[in-house]
Amino acid sequence: MIKHLLLTLILLSLLGCQSTLSPPPSHGQASINSTNNIYYANETPMEAKIAWQGTDGAKALLAAFNDCDLASAASPKTVGGKAFTNPTKCHLSLLSNSDSETYVRRLSGQSTGQILTSNLSVEGESYEVTMLWSKHTWMNSPEEDEDDIARYQIGVGAKIVANIYNISSGVDLADITGLAIAAEANNLTGSITFKRIGINGKLSEIILPSFSESLDKDAVINAIQSMQKIQLLLHSDEDVTIKPSVLGYMLPKQDEVPAQGLGWLYIGHYPDDKVQLTAQFGLQPDNSHPQVNGLVGQKVTTTTAKNIRADKPRFPIYTLAPIVTSVPSGCELKIEKLDRLGINKYWAYVSKVKDCG
Repeated sequence: MIKHLLLTLILLSLLGCQSTLSPPPSHGQASINSTNNIYYANETPMEAKIAWQGTDGAKALLAAFNDCDLASAASPKTVGGKAFTNPTKCHLSLLSNSDSETYVRRLSGQSTGQILTSNLSVEGESYEVTMLWSKHTWMNSPEEDEDDIARYQIGVGAKIVANIYNISSGVDLADITGLAIAAEANNLTGSITFKRIGINGKLSEIILPSFSESLDKDAVINAIQSMQKIQLLLHSDEDVTIKPSVLGYMLPKQDEVPAQGLGWLYIGHYPDDKVQLTAQFGLQPDNSHPQVNGLVGQKVTTTTAKNIRADKPRFPIYTLAPIVTSVPSGCELKIEKLDRLGINKYWAYVSKVKDCG
């Protein structure tokens, strides 16, 4: 009982500063919030100076990060009108938001990879529950693409990830305290992992970069206390160093998931958009010889089975998003939108013309 009370008090103190920003799921897993935005978390955050290097839209941010890296007592740097002698304090001045969020994604069952509409568990299925604390800011896309209206989240943080297996029905997946209690009552099995993101220095002597344990109340207390220590030391210890990373990105809901659409389909790799669509990528157009740039509004028929994904690949790592459905050979689709990514790789947002079975 005492351990349960301690765990509850620790969790409440951690979530006391929680904001109403959209809850970010794991990379590729979308989550819709009340402001009609969709957020995608970056599973492997990339150091921001690398991710944004060489793009005109991020020059001011890069310059500020570079100045922060060089700040010292002997050579103060002025960022945002204020002089800094400590790199960490300088970086933190650029990361104006601080939030703690909990989000859930399904690892098994028929809804794998899809947005969860309820936090209550289904018996026998598996889930990943993540509590993320971050200190961050937002920037527009670094790419010179007027069609890319994503906003990127840059910052540092820590996260607790619980993998849940063989769960009974009706368990509140958003309650990490309750999950630990359920595990000790043999209502589920699981593990818990703690990770730091972009925070180093003296912390390494106190808090491991990451650790993984079986899910129980002691493990949850250990992980939450580690997260609290990071929040405290980040602002009070001169030996803590940080490297802001691209944590995720956000899209307006209407740009990402039109009601009539299926998702994103890989069209193929072409030298430019003026060449004709070829059969090697498994699509047969209604028009006998269409150019790639003439596909929008046209119908195509699949000649092989195709995967439809929740999103197109995106900066900075261009990972494939989860598959939302698969269509068989002979399925008729309509091209609603066409985007070129990277070195002439084309993706299309498609809708279904008729039921493909």
